[in-house]
Amino acid sequence: MWKGLALGVVAGAVLAAVGWRLAVPRAGAANAGEAPAAAGGGAAPGPAGSPELEAARTENSRLTAELASIPKPVAPVRPSPGRPASVLAWKELGAKIYKLREELDANPPSPEAAQLMEEFISVLAETSRRDGVSFEEAILAPGGMLGLMCGVLEGSDMAPDAAQQAKIDALMEAQELAWKDYLAKRGDVSGMQRSRDLLAFAGRGVGELQGSLTPGQFEMLDKLDMWNDVPTAGGNHGFRGTRESVAGQIAGGWTQSLALDDTQAISIRPIVDEYMRSYDDLKLDLERRRAAGEKVDDWAGAVKEADLLVAAEKRIRETLHLTPAQEEALKSWSGRYAFSIEESK
Repeated sequence: MWKGLALGVVAGAVLAAVGWRLAVPRAGAANAGEAPAAAGGGAAPGPAGSPELEAARTENSRLTAELASIPKPVAPVRPSPGRPASVLAWKELGAKIYKLREELDANPPSPEAAQLMEEFISVLAETSRRDGVSFEEAILAPGGMLGLMCGVLEGSDMAPDAAQQAKIDALMEAQELAWKDYLAKRGDVSGMQRSRDLLAFAGRGVGELQGSLTPGQFEMLDKLDMWNDVPTAGGNHGFRGTRESVAGQIAGGWTQSLALDDTQAISIRPIVDEYMRSYDDLKLDLERRRAAGEKVDDWAGAVKEADLLVAAEKRIRETLHLTPAQEEALKSWSGRYAFSIEESK
């Protein structure tokens, strides 16, 4: 998502700093209890050693350092009563993105595009501070990604008419209410459940926005790569290897993250095996549906993946007789998982 702005420099910095992109690293590279660092720096593609790539890397490093210097909330913070959401700020950014759309792929970026990138980081940080959430959560807030899309749409030469704008306004109001409900319950549920719930409500918002667009508006946003990726709250965990190797990586990561004793560690492997079988079944079903020509909602698929992790978390809690410290460690888990199985040689 985010043509130039996100797939190029700024999102490379943002995503590298918060561990947002889904990557499948080499075997053994991921810790299953905590989000591994995102692969790659997010620089725009180009020939190795090219001046354009080096310029992008330099700017990416600068923005990564700038984002990393912004304090993140260390504990849940309740939003201030009556504090307005940053929808307007995100919409203003969206309008600027459309205006500068031809410049966003330039390396190095123009001064205007560079300023826009810094505004992106600033607004993201403000949402994070205001609501006491992570950067990953902030991008999925109504004033985040969805607000940015609306801003691009409203600032384009295909702006919504009055009837269409009324539908979009109603959608945003509903999303704001859902976000407030999410914040109210956020501290009472596990990180995995939060990831699942946020994907569900954000996906509904994106789907409803898509359904309100004309074909021309949909195509315009598609050309800006607005529909390509499903982000997540809490980072991603990727694995590659033989089935036995991947199962061992996940089980080992969970064992280490929860500090399981020997007896508990023996019981974790059947839960991993069940999770992997369910994941395989889900992916196979999605592939069959796509092959049959059915339109598959990637957001709904991501929610189903998250449901599998919530189920695995529940089984761990029910069967392993966790200590209070282990319970707290389990509650902190979040993000999405993916694995790639290679045939044994």
